[in-house]
Amino acid sequence: AGAIVVLGAVYFFVARALDQREREALEIRAEQFAMAFARGGVPGIRALLEQREESPHVRSLFVRLGGRDGTATFAKTPPEWSTGEETSVLVPDDWGFWRPERVQTVRVPRDAQRDFAIVSRTLPNGVLLQIARSTDNREVLLTPLRRTMVLAGSGAVALAALASGFVSWRATRGVRQVAATARGIISTGDLSARVPAAARRDEVGDLVTQFNTLLERNSSLLRATREALDNVAHDV
Repeated sequence: AGAIVVLGAVYFFVARALDQREREALEIRAEQFAMAFARGGVPGIRALLEQREESPHVRSLFVRLGGRDGTATFAKTPPEWSTGEETSVLVPDDWGFWRPERVQTVRVPRDAQRDFAIVSRTLPNGVLLQIARSTDNREVLLTPLRRTMVLAGSGAVALAALASGFVSWRATRGVRQVAATARGIISTGDLSARVPAAARRDEVGDLVTQFNTLLERNSSLLRATREALDNVAHDV
């Protein structure tokens, strides 16, 4: 039981650490981009992205700035999110008319193999900064660990059962020998039978010693009785 509790605790803390690690990494990135926006606005965000473009950790980020009305003022998507599909949508221009604009469709990879983590931060001017990243699905990472823990837990339970069974068998061995000797004396009438001397210095060993002492005294008493009867018979 103790081994199962330990394995369960390890699994819980590993799963929690995976969540915290990804969230803490995104929180650090959000702080960096918030500072860049405070220094230079959207151009500051662009400059930071260009400066760290070669880093795979930055290249895989989704960065979005949203206005108070919910419209995106800036967005950067990872290359693997792009589907390559473009559509034309009508957007208002500065003159009160509508103009067509080409937009690219993106797909957030989220399935049995991939998951999605996102952190949001509201900047002092009301702009919403969102940082996201596609990550390995936690279940994909934890499944091998869970399988290993199940095997290890099953093995630990089996070993514990075998060990407890062996200890119980050794602990009751003297008691079983006393019972077997008593049954043999009752069935055969052989009063010379004795329980093998126990090497153990515990309650069971003391029971064996006292039982053998009782048999020896009974045997001596019977011998004395027989001798007395023989003497009486001889005198008569």
